[in-house]
Amino acid sequence: MDAKTGFIISPIGAEGSDVRKHADIVLECIIKPALDECGVRSIRADNMDEPGRITEQLINGILNYDLCVAVLTGHNPNVFYELAVAQLALRPLVLLIAKGEVVPFDVKDYRVVEYDLEPISIFKNIWVKEVVKQVQAVLSPGFSPPRIAAAFDIPPSRQKKSGGFIVEPLNDEELQRRYRDARSIRVLNLAGTQFARLGKRANLGSLFDMSQKMLLQILLGDPKSEGVRLRYESGFGEPDTFEAGLAGIERRLISLYVLWKTSEKSHRDKIDIRVFPSYPSVSLIQIDEDYYSAIYGCQLRGGDCPIIHTTAENPYSEFLVAHFNNVQSGSSLLADWVQKYCPDKS
Repeated sequence: MDAKTGFIISPIGAEGSDVRKHADIVLECIIKPALDECGVRSIRADNMDEPGRITEQLINGILNYDLCVAVLTGHNPNVFYELAVAQLALRPLVLLIAKGEVVPFDVKDYRVVEYDLEPISIFKNIWVKEVVKQVQAVLSPGFSPPRIAAAFDIPPSRQKKSGGFIVEPLNDEELQRRYRDARSIRVLNLAGTQFARLGKRANLGSLFDMSQKMLLQILLGDPKSEGVRLRYESGFGEPDTFEAGLAGIERRLISLYVLWKTSEKSHRDKIDIRVFPSYPSVSLIQIDEDYYSAIYGCQLRGGDCPIIHTTAENPYSEFLVAHFNNVQSGSSLLADWVQKYCPDKS
Protein backbone atom coordinates (compact mmCIF):
# COMPACT_ATOMS: atom_id res chain seq x y z
CA MET A 1 0.00 0.00 0.00
CA ASP A 2 1.43 3.37 -1.01
CA ALA A 3 2.22 5.75 1.84
CA LYS A 4 -0.01 8.78 2.12
CA THR A 5 1.44 12.28 1.77
CA GLY A 6 0.54 15.47 3.62
CA PHE A 7 1.29 18.95 2.32
CA ILE A 8 2.36 21.36 5.07
CA ILE A 9 1.04 24.90 4.60
CA SER A 10 3.24 26.96 6.89
CA PRO A 11 5.11 30.22 7.31
CA ILE A 12 8.73 29.51 6.42
CA GLY A 13 10.67 32.76 6.58
CA ALA A 14 14.31 33.36 5.84
CA GLU A 15 16.86 30.82 7.06
CA GLY A 16 17.84 31.65 10.64
CA SER A 17 14.86 33.96 11.21
CA ASP A 18 12.51 33.63 14.18
CA VAL A 19 9.72 32.69 11.78
CA ARG A 20 11.81 29.81 10.35
CA LYS A 21 12.87 28.61 13.81
CA HIS A 22 9.26 28.54 15.01
CA ALA A 23 8.06 26.81 11.85
CA ASP A 24 10.79 24.17 12.12
CA ILE A 25 9.97 23.42 15.76
CA VAL A 26 6.26 23.04 14.98
CA LEU A 27 7.09 20.79 12.02
CA GLU A 28 9.67 18.60 13.76
CA CYS A 29 8.10 18.40 17.23
CA ILE A 30 4.36 18.34 16.45
CA ILE A 31 3.35 17.85 12.80
CA LYS A 32 5.92 15.34 11.56
CA PRO A 33 5.68 12.98 14.57
CA ALA A 34 1.88 13.05 14.30
CA LEU A 35 1.86 12.33 10.57
CA ASP A 36 4.54 9.64 10.98
CA GLU A 37 2.30 7.92 13.53
CA CYS A 38 -0.53 7.99 10.97
CA GLY A 39 1.65 6.66 8.16
CA VAL A 40 1.69 10.00 6.32
CA ARG A 41 4.81 11.53 4.79
CA SER A 42 5.29 15.28 5.51
CA ILE A 43 6.20 17.65 2.67
CA ARG A 44 6.73 21.38 3.19
CA ALA A 45 7.43 23.78 0.32
CA ASP A 46 11.08 24.26 1.21
CA ASN A 47 11.80 20.52 1.04
CA MET A 48 10.10 19.80 -2.26
CA ASP A 49 12.73 18.33 -4.55
CA GLU A 50 10.80 18.10 -7.81
CA PRO A 51 12.01 20.29 -10.68
CA GLY A 52 9.70 23.02 -11.93
CA ARG A 53 8.00 26.21 -10.79
CA ILE A 54 7.46 26.35 -7.04
CA THR A 55 3.96 27.87 -7.36
CA GLU A 56 2.79 25.02 -9.57
CA GLN A 57 4.29 22.51 -7.14
CA LEU A 58 2.49 24.18 -4.22
CA ILE A 59 -0.89 24.05 -5.95
CA ASN A 60 -0.26 20.48 -7.08
CA GLY A 61 0.57 19.46 -3.50
CA ILE A 62 -2.54 21.13 -2.11
CA LEU A 63 -4.82 19.58 -4.72
CA ASN A 64 -3.33 16.11 -5.03
CA TYR A 65 -1.73 15.10 -1.73
CA ASP A 66 -3.87 13.13 0.71
CA LEU A 67 -4.35 15.99 3.16
CA CYS A 68 -3.10 19.46 4.08
CA VAL A 69 -1.86 20.65 7.47
CA ALA A 70 -1.93 24.45 7.82
CA VAL A 71 -0.13 26.49 10.47
CA LEU A 72 -2.00 29.80 10.85
CA THR A 73 0.42 31.29 13.38
CA GLY A 74 1.44 34.83 12.41
CA HIS A 75 -1.43 35.26 9.92
CA ASN A 76 1.02 34.83 7.03
CA PRO A 77 -0.60 35.99 3.74
CA ASN A 78 0.92 33.12 1.73
CA VAL A 79 -0.55 30.66 4.21
CA PHE A 80 -4.00 32.20 3.81
CA TYR A 81 -3.74 32.11 0.03
CA GLU A 82 -2.82 28.41 0.08
CA LEU A 83 -5.49 27.74 2.71
CA ALA A 84 -8.14 29.40 0.50
CA VAL A 85 -7.13 27.13 -2.38
CA ALA A 86 -7.43 24.08 -0.11
CA GLN A 87 -10.83 25.19 1.22
CA LEU A 88 -12.22 25.87 -2.24
CA ALA A 89 -11.01 22.45 -3.38
CA LEU A 90 -12.60 20.79 -0.32
CA ARG A 91 -9.31 19.21 0.72
CA PRO A 92 -8.99 17.35 4.06
CA LEU A 93 -7.49 19.97 6.38
CA VAL A 94 -5.87 19.97 9.81
CA LEU A 95 -5.31 23.46 11.23
CA LEU A 96 -2.94 24.69 13.95
CA ILE A 97 -2.38 28.09 15.53
CA ALA A 98 -0.29 29.26 18.48
CA LYS A 99 -2.25 29.77 21.68
CA GLY A 100 -3.30 33.37 22.18
CA GLU A 101 -3.56 34.25 18.48
CA VAL A 102 -6.86 35.14 16.83
CA VAL A 103 -8.53 32.31 14.91
CA PRO A 104 -9.74 33.75 11.57
CA PHE A 105 -13.46 33.89 10.69
CA ASP A 106 -13.16 31.69 7.65
CA VAL A 107 -12.06 28.59 9.56
CA LYS A 108 -14.78 28.71 12.21
CA ASP A 109 -16.25 25.48 10.83
CA TYR A 110 -12.94 23.65 11.38
CA ARG A 111 -11.48 22.46 14.65
CA VAL A 112 -8.19 24.31 15.18
CA VAL A 113 -5.43 22.83 17.35
CA GLU A 114 -4.21 25.70 19.54
CA TYR A 115 -0.70 24.65 20.52
CA ASP A 116 2.16 25.95 22.64
CA LEU A 117 5.85 25.09 22.60
CA GLU A 118 6.31 24.70 26.34
CA PRO A 119 8.90 21.98 27.15
CA ILE A 120 6.36 19.94 29.13
CA SER A 121 3.93 19.98 26.16
CA ILE A 122 6.65 18.82 23.78
CA PHE A 123 7.93 16.17 26.22
CA LYS A 124 4.46 14.68 26.77
CA ASN A 125 3.52 14.90 23.06
CA ILE A 126 0.33 16.74 24.02
CA TRP A 127 -0.10 18.43 20.63
CA VAL A 128 1.16 15.43 18.69
CA LYS A 129 -1.75 13.46 20.13
CA GLU A 130 -4.22 16.20 19.20
CA VAL A 131 -2.94 16.36 15.64
CA VAL A 132 -3.08 12.55 15.35
CA LYS A 133 -6.76 12.69 16.28
CA GLN A 134 -7.44 15.32 13.62
CA VAL A 135 -5.46 13.48 10.94
CA GLN A 136 -7.29 10.23 11.67
CA ALA A 137 -10.61 12.08 11.51
CA VAL A 138 -10.02 13.80 8.14
CA LEU A 139 -8.65 10.60 6.59
CA SER A 140 -11.51 8.41 7.79
CA PRO A 141 -13.76 6.97 5.04
CA GLY A 142 -16.86 8.88 6.11
CA PHE A 143 -15.22 12.28 6.51
CA SER A 144 -16.71 15.20 4.57
CA PRO A 145 -14.82 18.54 4.57
CA PRO A 146 -16.81 21.60 5.72
CA ARG A 147 -18.49 23.17 2.72
CA ILE A 148 -17.89 26.88 3.09
CA ALA A 149 -20.66 27.66 0.64
CA ALA A 150 -23.51 25.90 -1.10
CA ALA A 151 -21.69 26.89 -4.30
CA PHE A 152 -19.87 23.57 -4.25
CA ASP A 153 -23.04 21.53 -4.67
CA ILE A 154 -23.10 22.36 -8.38
CA PRO A 155 -25.80 20.59 -10.40
CA PRO A 156 -24.71 19.33 -13.84
CA SER A 157 -26.78 21.99 -15.61
CA ARG A 158 -24.65 24.71 -14.01
CA GLN A 159 -21.21 23.15 -14.08
CA LYS A 160 -20.21 24.89 -17.31
CA LYS A 161 -20.85 28.22 -15.59
CA SER A 162 -18.80 27.46 -12.50
CA GLY A 163 -15.79 29.62 -13.35
CA GLY A 164 -14.96 33.31 -13.40
CA PHE A 165 -12.74 35.43 -15.61
CA ILE A 166 -9.63 37.37 -14.66
CA VAL A 167 -10.19 41.01 -15.65
CA GLU A 168 -8.36 44.30 -15.51
CA PRO A 169 -9.33 46.62 -12.62
CA LEU A 170 -12.06 49.12 -13.43
CA ASN A 171 -10.60 52.58 -14.02
CA ASP A 172 -11.75 55.39 -11.75
CA GLU A 173 -14.21 56.79 -14.27
CA GLU A 174 -15.89 53.44 -14.82
CA LEU A 175 -15.81 52.62 -11.10
CA GLN A 176 -17.48 55.93 -10.26
CA ARG A 177 -20.19 55.32 -12.86
CA ARG A 178 -20.85 51.82 -11.54
CA TYR A 179 -20.87 53.04 -7.93
CA ARG A 180 -23.28 55.86 -8.79
CA ASP A 181 -25.77 53.86 -10.90
CA ALA A 182 -25.93 50.69 -8.80
CA ARG A 183 -29.02 49.54 -6.93
CA SER A 184 -27.01 47.57 -4.38
CA ILE A 185 -23.33 47.44 -3.43
CA ARG A 186 -21.30 45.27 -1.09
CA VAL A 187 -17.64 46.03 -0.33
CA LEU A 188 -15.34 43.76 1.70
CA ASN A 189 -11.76 45.04 1.91
CA LEU A 190 -9.01 44.98 4.49
CA ALA A 191 -8.04 48.63 3.95
CA GLY A 192 -10.13 49.80 1.00
CA THR A 193 -7.11 51.41 -0.62
CA GLN A 194 -6.22 49.59 -3.82
CA PHE A 195 -9.19 47.35 -4.57
CA ALA A 196 -12.26 49.47 -3.76
CA ARG A 197 -10.28 52.74 -3.90
CA LEU A 198 -12.18 54.35 -1.04
CA GLY A 199 -9.40 56.87 -0.48
CA LYS A 200 -10.51 58.99 -3.47
CA ARG A 201 -13.14 61.66 -2.86
CA ALA A 202 -14.81 61.25 -6.27
CA ASN A 203 -15.18 57.50 -5.71
CA LEU A 204 -16.71 58.07 -2.28
CA GLY A 205 -19.08 60.67 -3.70
CA SER A 206 -20.37 58.16 -6.25
CA LEU A 207 -20.54 55.39 -3.65
CA PHE A 208 -22.68 57.52 -1.33
CA ASP A 209 -24.94 58.78 -4.10
CA MET A 210 -28.09 57.10 -2.78
CA SER A 211 -30.51 58.40 -5.42
CA GLN A 212 -30.95 54.87 -6.86
CA LYS A 213 -29.43 52.62 -4.21
CA MET A 214 -31.50 50.37 -2.03
CA LEU A 215 -28.50 48.99 -0.12
CA LEU A 216 -24.87 49.92 0.57
CA GLN A 217 -22.83 47.58 2.78
CA ILE A 218 -19.14 48.16 3.55
CA LEU A 219 -16.84 45.97 5.65
CA LEU A 220 -13.31 47.18 6.43
CA GLY A 221 -10.61 45.93 8.79
CA ASP A 222 -10.47 47.27 12.34
CA PRO A 223 -7.03 48.94 12.74
CA LYS A 224 -7.32 48.58 16.53
CA SER A 225 -7.81 44.79 16.41
CA GLU A 226 -4.98 42.33 16.95
CA GLY A 227 -5.65 40.43 13.72
CA VAL A 228 -5.45 43.49 11.45
CA ARG A 229 -2.60 45.05 13.42
CA LEU A 230 -0.54 41.88 13.12
CA ARG A 231 -1.05 41.97 9.35
CA TYR A 232 0.70 45.33 9.18
CA GLU A 233 3.33 44.68 11.83
CA SER A 234 4.27 41.15 10.72
CA GLY A 235 6.94 42.23 8.25
CA PHE A 236 5.25 40.51 5.31
CA GLY A 237 5.39 43.62 3.15
CA GLU A 238 2.06 45.38 3.73
CA PRO A 239 2.85 49.03 2.86
CA ASP A 240 2.63 51.41 5.80
CA THR A 241 1.79 54.45 3.70
CA PHE A 242 -0.53 57.39 4.30
CA GLU A 243 -3.30 55.51 2.51
CA ALA A 244 -2.68 51.91 3.49
CA GLY A 245 -1.15 51.88 6.97
CA LEU A 246 -3.11 51.38 10.17
CA ALA A 247 -3.49 55.14 10.56
CA GLY A 248 -4.66 55.30 6.93
CA ILE A 249 -7.42 52.76 7.62
CA GLU A 250 -8.46 54.79 10.67
CA ARG A 251 -8.70 57.98 8.60
CA ARG A 252 -10.75 56.12 6.00
CA LEU A 253 -13.16 54.80 8.62
CA ILE A 254 -13.67 58.29 10.02
CA SER A 255 -14.32 59.65 6.52
CA LEU A 256 -16.92 56.94 5.91
CA TYR A 257 -18.54 57.68 9.25
CA VAL A 258 -18.78 61.39 8.45
CA LEU A 259 -20.34 60.63 5.06
CA TRP A 260 -22.85 58.29 6.70
CA LYS A 261 -23.68 60.73 9.50
CA THR A 262 -24.24 63.65 7.12
CA SER A 263 -26.44 61.61 4.77
CA GLU A 264 -30.19 62.11 4.81
CA LYS A 265 -31.97 60.04 7.43
CA SER A 266 -33.85 58.05 4.78
CA HIS A 267 -30.52 57.22 3.13
CA ARG A 268 -28.72 56.30 6.37
CA ASP A 269 -31.21 53.47 6.89
CA LYS A 270 -29.93 51.89 3.64
CA ILE A 271 -26.24 52.17 4.58
CA ASP A 272 -24.50 49.58 6.76
CA ILE A 273 -20.80 50.16 7.49
CA ARG A 274 -18.91 47.80 9.79
CA VAL A 275 -15.39 46.87 10.91
CA PHE A 276 -14.06 43.33 11.31
CA PRO A 277 -11.21 42.17 13.57
CA SER A 278 -9.37 39.58 11.50
CA TYR A 279 -7.75 38.91 8.12
CA PRO A 280 -10.25 37.83 5.41
CA SER A 281 -9.45 35.30 2.69
CA VAL A 282 -11.10 37.19 -0.14
CA SER A 283 -11.77 40.84 -0.96
CA LEU A 284 -15.01 41.64 -2.74
CA ILE A 285 -16.85 44.38 -4.58
CA GLN A 286 -20.39 43.38 -5.53
CA ILE A 287 -22.17 45.85 -7.80
CA ASP A 288 -25.71 44.60 -8.42
CA GLU A 289 -25.21 41.19 -10.10
CA ASP A 290 -21.50 41.64 -10.87
CA TYR A 291 -18.93 40.28 -8.42
CA TYR A 292 -15.27 41.37 -8.46
CA SER A 293 -13.03 39.43 -6.07
CA ALA A 294 -9.39 38.75 -5.25
CA ILE A 295 -7.80 36.18 -2.95
CA TYR A 296 -5.65 37.89 -0.33
CA GLY A 297 -2.11 36.53 -0.14
CA CYS A 298 -1.66 35.94 -3.88
CA GLN A 299 0.33 39.19 -3.75
CA LEU A 300 1.37 41.28 -0.77
CA ARG A 301 -1.38 43.84 -1.38
CA GLY A 302 -4.99 42.98 -2.18
CA GLY A 303 -5.00 45.54 -4.99
CA ASP A 304 -2.13 43.70 -6.71
CA CYS A 305 -3.92 40.34 -6.75
CA PRO A 306 -5.63 39.07 -9.93
CA ILE A 307 -9.26 40.24 -10.05
CA ILE A 308 -11.87 37.60 -10.83
CA HIS A 309 -15.17 38.75 -12.32
CA THR A 310 -18.24 36.57 -11.99
CA THR A 311 -22.00 37.10 -12.02
CA ALA A 312 -25.00 36.20 -9.87
CA GLU A 313 -25.85 33.17 -12.05
CA ASN A 314 -22.42 31.71 -11.34
CA PRO A 315 -22.10 29.32 -8.33
CA TYR A 316 -18.89 31.10 -7.26
CA SER A 317 -21.01 34.14 -6.40
CA GLU A 318 -22.74 32.04 -3.74
CA PHE A 319 -19.38 31.43 -2.07
CA LEU A 320 -18.59 35.15 -2.18
CA VAL A 321 -21.92 36.05 -0.56
CA ALA A 322 -21.38 33.37 2.11
CA HIS A 323 -17.87 34.73 2.73
CA PHE A 324 -19.21 38.28 3.06
CA ASN A 325 -21.93 37.16 5.49
CA ASN A 326 -19.38 35.16 7.46
CA VAL A 327 -17.12 38.18 7.97
CA GLN A 328 -20.13 40.42 8.65
CA SER A 329 -21.33 38.10 11.43
CA GLY A 330 -18.19 38.87 13.45
CA SER A 331 -18.09 42.59 12.70
CA SER A 332 -19.10 45.69 14.67
CA LEU A 333 -20.99 48.79 13.58
CA LEU A 334 -18.73 51.63 12.50
CA ALA A 335 -20.73 54.06 14.64
CA ASP A 336 -19.90 51.98 17.74
CA TRP A 337 -16.23 51.84 16.72
CA VAL A 338 -16.08 55.64 16.34
CA GLN A 339 -17.81 56.12 19.69
CA LYS A 340 -15.21 53.86 21.35
CA TYR A 341 -11.99 55.05 19.70
CA CYS A 342 -12.77 58.52 18.30
CA PRO A 343 -15.54 59.94 20.52
CA ASP A 344 -14.73 63.50 19.44
CA LYS A 345 -15.87 62.53 15.90
CA SER A 346 -19.17 60.97 16.95
